[in-house]
Amino acid sequence: MPQPINEQIETRRLELGLDDVEVAARCGLSIYEYGDVESYPDEFATVLDVEKAKRLCRILGLDIFSLTGLEPPDPSQGNSQRNDVVTRHLGIAKLARSDVAKRANLHDEALAEIEADSSKLDLMPVQQIIELAKALGIKPGLLIGT
Repeated sequence: MPQPINEQIETRRLELGLDDVEVAARCGLSIYEYGDVESYPDEFATVLDVEKAKRLCRILGLDIFSLTGLEPPDPSQGNSQRNDVVTRHLGIAKLARSDVAKRANLHDEALAEIEADSSKLDLMPVQQIIELAKALGIKPGLLIGT
């Protein structure tokens, strides 16, 4: 069984000889927020937004997809903007924005903002991205991006 995410993060930080205060600052987290990431197995996915999660992975030399057990996006599918992926799959599945938003625990307005601007996805926790992907019937890696 793989080591929980929080333990993988702490182990890697210690392997690199990095101080938790330094890593927290480089990630844009308070030491308390970072302490929670290393203390609780679900904190990385449920609290950190994608941007900070990716930044933490870069600092520690970890892969966000390996860490979370998610499949990375397939490079052969091109490099579509993530918001275009959302809009396209809403159309393909003939899903109402309100239905998808409800299934993903989002407000309709939040989903409309995501469709207009991919960077909105970077401000969402990894777990929220997973829920949105599930509601759209796609792999989360397409929305997390590289």
